[in-house]
Amino acid sequence: MILVGVAAIDRQSRVSCALAVHGEGIGLGERKPFRQTRQPAWVRENWAVGRGYDGVKPRQLPPPEKLEIKFYYMADCQKPEWAGVTRPNIFMPRRASRLTLELTEVRVQRLQDISDEDALAEGVNTDNPLSRPCLSWSPYQVTDLRWRYLLLWEHINGKGTARENPWVWTLSFTVHQQNIDAFLKAREAAT
Repeated sequence: MILVGVAAIDRQSRVSCALAVHGEGIGLGERKPFRQTRQPAWVRENWAVGRGYDGVKPRQLPPPEKLEIKFYYMADCQKPEWAGVTRPNIFMPRRASRLTLELTEVRVQRLQDISDEDALAEGVNTDNPLSRPCLSWSPYQVTDLRWRYLLLWEHINGKGTARENPWVWTLSFTVHQQNIDAFLKAREAAT
């Protein structure tokens, strides 16, 4: 699930680094931004390639099949020595995506109606609100998962924003640990 304002992807282990989601028809400024369920979107992450490609624009990188290009993703936290300059998620090429989201449900709710289960899906847990060792921000020692999420919301969106209790789009999705093109090809073959 993604609540507008904080993005967290639940893979085998929780990931709650800032991520951007890219997919046709997905936009938060629209009245009805999500057309249908099963709509795929690929996750863009902060990334890097080998140091030898630091000056090369993303669209000019050779295909990974032709040269041995590895992609490193900042959400993995341990940057290897071979990785070059970290690049922002907005410049991540589609072929480098490793996570595809399949939209399963869209609903509208008030922010404060978040459940403990939803807060866990957002990446908040009892050990650390961001549940990632590479992220150091930690709010007060609050054990209630809902309140931890609301504190995180205010940390990101500003003091008092959780108290305003805004309406938010709540998205539920299935995470597929594969590139979007591979996902679409497999889905097409299955039909």
